[in-house]
Amino acid sequence: MASTKTSTAPTARREAPHSRLVFPLRTWAQALGFLRRNPFSPRRFQAGINRSPEVMELLIANIGAPWVPPALVTLLAAERVSELRNRVLEAIAQSPAAAVQAVLAVGIGRGAGYLVGALRADGRVIPLGSLRLIGPGLPEFAIGARPGIVPWRLAATPQENEVWSRSMGALGGERAWRRLSSLRTIVIGCGRSGSLAAAALARLGVRRLTLVDPDRLEAHNLG
Repeated sequence: MASTKTSTAPTARREAPHSRLVFPLRTWAQALGFLRRNPFSPRRFQAGINRSPEVMELLIANIGAPWVPPALVTLLAAERVSELRNRVLEAIAQSPAAAVQAVLAVGIGRGAGYLVGALRADGRVIPLGSLRLIGPGLPEFAIGARPGIVPWRLAATPQENEVWSRSMGALGGERAWRRLSSLRTIVIGCGRSGSLAAAALARLGVRRLTLVDPDRLEAHNLG
């Protein structure tokens, strides 16, 4: 009697949906201002949930919408980049296992510009994938497992647009200029070439500029 073999096709691995926080730009700016003034006081928001196979969005609102189960989003602050991940994990561990909750830690002070986040949903804890701001250009910034550098103010003010419009155009847009202006830059050697380089960086909008030179300023350095 011939034997028959049954083969089963390998089951496709189910990938976790991309997770995204969606903030109105004004609410995000207000939250950052609050954290700067109150670095040890978490700020909490209710959020609606938009689920799909590809993405789970938490839509930030200050009131619960009746047509979606509310989720909780907690914003924390830390002055050291090394503290951001620990604060996120501590807050997630204290949340109910059945609840949908996201925690986003924001760097302030020396850690300004860094974000670390995680989402608890369906009994699992996964890294937050991105932050989207509802405002001009709908900017979206990756978070992931590693800190992602995000400028504090994402939209240029009218004064900045007036002063830096040519630099933005030369660099390829406001986003590139914002990234450049948020960098910490060091110029070593402030003689003829170094001083010209420092002046050019300042004209491009670099604001955190450190100049290093052990020499004294003399007339022949200026020509």
